[in-house]
Amino acid sequence: MHTLYVPVTPDPSSVEGALAGMARVWERGGFDRVVLLVSPLARRGDVDRARWWAERLAGAGAVEEAEAPAPGDPGAVGRLEQLLSDCRGGAVLVSAASRWLSAALALAAPRDTCSIVYVSFYFGPWTGLVYPYTPWRLEPLHVLAGPRLRGGKGDGAAAAHAPPAWGAEELLGGGLPPLRAAVAEAARRLNKAYAGGCRRLRVRLDAAGIDKVIDLGDPEVLAVAAEELAKGVAGLKLPGDRGSLRSLAAFTGLAELHGLEKAGSVGRVYVDTSLIYYGVHVYRWEGLGVAVPECAVAEAEKRLAEAVKSGRIGNSGEAMAVAAWLGLHDLLGSGAPVLPTPPGPCDTAMAKADPLLLDGAALATADDGAYRYWSSHPVSRLATPLKASFNAYRQRWRGSLDTARVARLYYAIHQALLLLQLLAQQGVLPGFSLECLQGEGPGLEEVAGWLATRLGLAGGGS
Repeated sequence: MHTLYVPVTPDPSSVEGALAGMARVWERGGFDRVVLLVSPLARRGDVDRARWWAERLAGAGAVEEAEAPAPGDPGAVGRLEQLLSDCRGGAVLVSAASRWLSAALALAAPRDTCSIVYVSFYFGPWTGLVYPYTPWRLEPLHVLAGPRLRGGKGDGAAAAHAPPAWGAEELLGGGLPPLRAAVAEAARRLNKAYAGGCRRLRVRLDAAGIDKVIDLGDPEVLAVAAEELAKGVAGLKLPGDRGSLRSLAAFTGLAELHGLEKAGSVGRVYVDTSLIYYGVHVYRWEGLGVAVPECAVAEAEKRLAEAVKSGRIGNSGEAMAVAAWLGLHDLLGSGAPVLPTPPGPCDTAMAKADPLLLDGAALATADDGAYRYWSSHPVSRLATPLKASFNAYRQRWRGSLDTARVARLYYAIHQALLLLQLLAQQGVLPGFSLECLQGEGPGLEEVAGWLATRLGLAGGGS
């Protein structure tokens, strides 16, 4: 019998490590039995989440709980040696979120018969999500010691055992805002498709002259695709429309924002509506202290109401209003604070907010006029004005792909494919298609349809 031993501790990220680790071990070697090593201080809700997922993979009767030694217990290794004595062909999952217990497990495991495994996580904007709702490439599995993983009853993609992201509260620890849920679900479906043989995706965007084959397992290939898509999207003109989709390149993250680097030195960054249009929600998921003024909430909500009056997206302005509303609700869903502001547009209203809240913060915008106004206004004595911008035509993903940028790159690709699919289904972006060269397609049309329904647009799915 192939048993996986999984620690669950009070550390907030312990359960996420347990959930992702179970999924990755399942795909690599499988298991017939799971033993949850529960710290005496672990929260019952976290243990229940881990048990729920373990039962989805191994079966309801194949999951047990054992009490793990308390931190500092001098007899911990001896008791764990007894517990792991039958770990033949199985594995012990160690995690940075359970440092003391993981160290004890590594010492206690019989390395000639039991694998010690660890799952890395490229955080970035995926922080807070768990595999299989993150790209498999961002959560590599490492066998640190012991035999290679094999055997057990793993049967391909763990994503096939996970529910859609908009109904996965047990795995995700609660509900997600619409865009976040759609990105997580796109990742799950692409993981499932990849495991089923869909190793290469053909992306066509005729209006931008793009016909690209991408491998979702190769960041270098994705980097080239992201640069081409950024330029293509920024230059898109919808048929019969005077506007453009330029800001969609920034909103998706295909073109990165510059000018917010100083924001890391302040406690809070108040952003105006322009930065919601430019995708600042991605940076909030990465940990930037973004806060949303009431004026920006009002502006984004009003523009969405205007955009969906006909039930369909009809032009670039409506397309970006829809995107901005999704970005706003990502910010609010992430727990971003809301800054009370007086009536009026954000450029003037933000400068009149409570001085106690503005003191030591930053005011960030992509609008030249707002930046100049704040810079010459007395508010600049309290808050630091910041000007953000992007250049889709000088975007350089290649050559600097550390783990943080790889995570951001994958998030940008997922958002871009979803929003382009949504616009194509709305009939304003003809010539966009996404297909697998081999194997079953990921079904992102259904995810875009679900998103359309949440927006009140026609042509949505269930």
